[in-house]
Amino acid sequence: MNLNSLTIKNIRSIQEHTFRLKPLTLVVGANSSGKSTFIRSFPLLRQSVETITRGPVLWFGPYVDFGVFNDVVCRRSKVKEIEFSFDINLPTSRDFSDSFPLYFRRLNVLSNINATVSVVISTPENDINTYTKRIELKIFNRTLTLHAKEDGEVTDVLIDGHKIKSRRTTLSIKSGASLFAISQSTKDISIKESNTPLPHSLFVGAFSDLIIDHMSVLFYHSTAIETKAELYARLGLGDHESMKVHLQAISQFSSNSVKRRVKDYSENTTWLNRLQALICADKLPQILNEVDAFVSNVFLNVSYIKPLRATAERFYRQQDLSVKEVDPQGANLAMFLTGLKDTEKKQFSLWCNQNIGFSVKAVAVGSHVSIKLIDSNEGEEFNIADMGFGYSQLLPVLAAMWRSLSSGAIKHKDGLRSLRSNDILPKFIVVEQPELHLHPRLQGKFANLLATLLNDEEDLNAKSSNTHIICETHSETIINEIGLLISRGQIKSQDVQVLLFDKKDDLMTDIRTSQYDKEGVLQNWPYGFFLPLNDDQE
Repeated sequence: MNLNSLTIKNIRSIQEHTFRLKPLTLVVGANSSGKSTFIRSFPLLRQSVETITRGPVLWFGPYVDFGVFNDVVCRRSKVKEIEFSFDINLPTSRDFSDSFPLYFRRLNVLSNINATVSVVISTPENDINTYTKRIELKIFNRTLTLHAKEDGEVTDVLIDGHKIKSRRTTLSIKSGASLFAISQSTKDISIKESNTPLPHSLFVGAFSDLIIDHMSVLFYHSTAIETKAELYARLGLGDHESMKVHLQAISQFSSNSVKRRVKDYSENTTWLNRLQALICADKLPQILNEVDAFVSNVFLNVSYIKPLRATAERFYRQQDLSVKEVDPQGANLAMFLTGLKDTEKKQFSLWCNQNIGFSVKAVAVGSHVSIKLIDSNEGEEFNIADMGFGYSQLLPVLAAMWRSLSSGAIKHKDGLRSLRSNDILPKFIVVEQPELHLHPRLQGKFANLLATLLNDEEDLNAKSSNTHIICETHSETIINEIGLLISRGQIKSQDVQVLLFDKKDDLMTDIRTSQYDKEGVLQNWPYGFFLPLNDDQE
């Protein structure tokens, strides 16, 4: 599985924009141009999927504070709805038959799936609480839509705008720490034509009754329900051509009369299209639950550092805590360093020395801890409180990056089906203004570190080929240094994008993408972007 893009709609000044995800994304723009809205969407989604909530999104949490729904929704929007969309690649069954859980293998995916899943969030009138109003899945050129009430009950299911209704299944959107999770309640009914019972144990899908009704032309009225169930169980999810081939293949296990009818009807485009649509709907809860598990696990891997980090202290009081990662402000940095294993302490210190020019260690002094920096040139040791404000602002960024990339463990959400523990999930390192209080020379070293992270992940013993670094910056030095590194072949130009944020006259955000060419020169870059505004530029 892979996450290709994130689309946000009607959030603050961003009316709608699709953000393509690349290994390195630099976010630039004037103050209050919408950069933080995009950047902080990642920790927003993390706090939403790791916390049990009443609504789909936790607007105020441990990482970011967006306020309440009415503070977040775009003021220019006529419809008071907020939407998140995720473009995802799903593998075929042959790609994951042994590595994925049985629940997912039962989807029997016949061809590669590029799916776009959207969740639309709204709020009842005169209420600040939010609920999932609509979930939409675009797959195989079809659009499947679920409409829900405030209590989560799904009221309507539509395929390409046409409503379908099962006589046996009720769907609900699960509350809590999830975006797309669906629960399904099914009762036993009888087939319309023959009044034959349709037991839930044999027909587990959400719309199996509609599929059996549609496939009734393939069977005699007297055909045993177990025979129908056998063909139903083998149905796969795919595009039109793969469905046609697959249907004829699985019919080989049936009687000669069924084989003949399958061959005839699989050539009927209208009949086959309807069957494909119903199969997509039948497997909709499974697809959404797996997408929910994937998206949740992706955003649980977001590492976020705020623009204003904690001020360095001469001594930090020791706490008997197990600190696994640096918090967004870096306030727990001393405890993070203390909690590392001896081998990890050496690795982190060496990594900092190689990339920035100083080693790091945490020294216990009675009931307190001090952070010491050792200059690689002079070899002298200094307390971080004596090294200037810039170092205290940079060190939490370095620690967060190192931990995210060096950690072999993938966070998996309890209670959700997920990938194998050794599968690579996308990781996101989101940093705001890493250049704060740094001399341009040190800013240049940070840009070189970004190149190292993109190209030398093996030094960290990490599977980081699916790592995305999103960096909001006002540093002309970082922008120029990245271009220089591209011209030297140290970074691939196609791995980097620069997002330029600007406010339009109506106060809505305009977002453009600038790319480096192979010589490291920015294309579609506005003249005088970093210069003070003068009368000629207005």
